Amino acid sequence: MIVFPELKNFTIDINSKVKDAIKLINKNQRGIALVTDKNNILKGILVDGDIRRLLLKRVSLNNKIKKYLNKDFFYFNYKSRKNIKKYINNQHVPVLDKKKELMGLYLSIQAQNIMRTGTVVILAGGKGLRMKNLTKDTPKPLLKIAGTPIIHTQITKMINQGFKDFIILTNYLSNKISDYFKNLNLDAEVQCIKENKYLGTAGPLSLLKKLNISQSFILINGDIITNLNFKEVLNFHNINRNDLTICLRKYNHQIPFGVLSKKSGFRFINEKPIASFLINSGIYIISKKILKRIKNSQHLEMNHLINKLFKEKLNIKNFIINDEVWDVGDKSQYENINKLFQK
Repeated sequence: MIVFPELKNFTIDINSKVKDAIKLINKNQRGIALVTDKNNILKGILVDGDIRRLLLKRVSLNNKIKKYLNKDFFYFNYKSRKNIKKYINNQHVPVLDKKKELMGLYLSIQAQNIMRTGTVVILAGGKGLRMKNLTKDTPKPLLKIAGTPIIHTQITKMINQGFKDFIILTNYLSNKISDYFKNLNLDAEVQCIKENKYLGTAGPLSLLKKLNISQSFILINGDIITNLNFKEVLNFHNINRNDLTICLRKYNHQIPFGVLSKKSGFRFINEKPIASFLINSGIYIISKKILKRIKNSQHLEMNHLINKLFKEKLNIKNFIINDEVWDVGDKSQYENINKLFQK
């Protein structure tokens, strides 16, 4: 069901403050604020996830919201609104005229529950060689952080966000993963599927072709723990009608040497600068149609698949993660994360 609400409960002037946006979002209980200028032109959108990130960064509540707007949003042309049900995929979508004047907002009352039908696919087939002796008899996803297996913590966090459908793709010591979940009483359906041979990080997705999964599913590595709001990422994916959403996170590396740099024509030594990068988090939202591009039983790594999709000019966008992501990459990282969670 889609409703066309009274706009005053969702609009806010571009010169308003952050605290005013918080009040509006709290009042309408739909997690969205439409930011307009004095001519009712839609200048941007703020959602509850944007507000949370501002609070985490300790941005002053008295700052103007125009500094923090999401200007890359999906909207519908007012004259084309008859087909709105076909495209919005249970999302809140503003309706604009040709001058981008706000004419309305199609509001799905089902959007709050969209995640209940979302499929989560977990890659858990690797041998975990960088963990050395720790994974000799235990698959990496079952290594414990603060007394609980990594993959159990991961699934529990996602169940708490409303997910109910999990598929675990296994290979190395697969029986131990399937046996573990057989003995758990989770409020979700967990299905383990074993690949006959090692197919890499993308090849196992070919095993999903015959399954009844959601049109866009979450793919996550089985050695990750995160506080990411997956509902927010999936909404971003659907609103932008992405074929693939790649979740990236910031990584800073301090170079332990002085670096010769140049600025405004002058050369100078920059002592131990910090270089910043956006790195792959191992979390994706993938449209089901991409499965057709993966051959059965063929080894394929995720970076090769992504590069192929870039060449085919599919709609691919990045989602920058500001929440914590703990990637248990090797033995030292595992030990450090364990210490952090036990504090």
